[in-house]
Amino acid sequence: MGVVAAMGGDGTVREVAAGLSGSESTLALIPMGSGDDFARSLGIPRTLPESFELLRSGVVSACDVGEDAAGLFICLSGVGFAAEVAYEAVRSRVFRRSAGYFMGVFKALVGLRPFSMRLHVDEGPREMDALFALVQNTPYCGGGQWMAPDARLDDGLFDIVVVKPVSRLELVRTLPKVYSGKHIGHPAIEVIRSSTARIETDAPLRKLLDGDVMGSEPLDSRVRAGALRVLTPQSSSLVSGGSSLTSSP
Repeated sequence: MGVVAAMGGDGTVREVAAGLSGSESTLALIPMGSGDDFARSLGIPRTLPESFELLRSGVVSACDVGEDAAGLFICLSGVGFAAEVAYEAVRSRVFRRSAGYFMGVFKALVGLRPFSMRLHVDEGPREMDALFALVQNTPYCGGGQWMAPDARLDDGLFDIVVVKPVSRLELVRTLPKVYSGKHIGHPAIEVIRSSTARIETDAPLRKLLDGDVMGSEPLDSRVRAGALRVLTPQSSSLVSGGSSLTSSP
């Protein structure tokens, strides 16, 4: 069994995971990105000595990944306001990192418009208006936003977080709650669990995969259950631990 170490953030991990998914090789994460939401979701330490220690003491866990027409993703896919924030943040040449993100939020709020979407999930099609929809594979996204608190990485299901139309003021009031998970229960927020998620809209919308804007909808995502082997701490609660590297096959 081979181990491939990836040193970087979620973008680096996604590229390595695309090559390892479905194979017998195991991914070891050395988190060094600005977000590191995949590592955070697995309970992987974000300090070098502790993450290196996983090479000795970690267990091999089978994690789900998402697959969309635009490619593989490890954390999320989505459309709407969140995709516009990412697009505007990348466009900002003056502001970087967190400042760029908040500038992206401001610009996306100025252009905020609800849209009608047709959401196809395991239970069948639904039609609804929304500000954004995130198809979460991980509980965390956006550099520590606890968007889908009940999401697991080994259940073969997405947690699809749909934010329905609210005023700009209400959205600004609610957004900070995503860092604590207290946004769940808001009357405009619905979480749908499904192994597939197809989103179609009348007007083309930018599509988000793991923080990067990749083309436009339709979003057509599906879970690849247990497709990625990852070294995780034995104490990780978001996946069921498997064997250690030193265990016999």
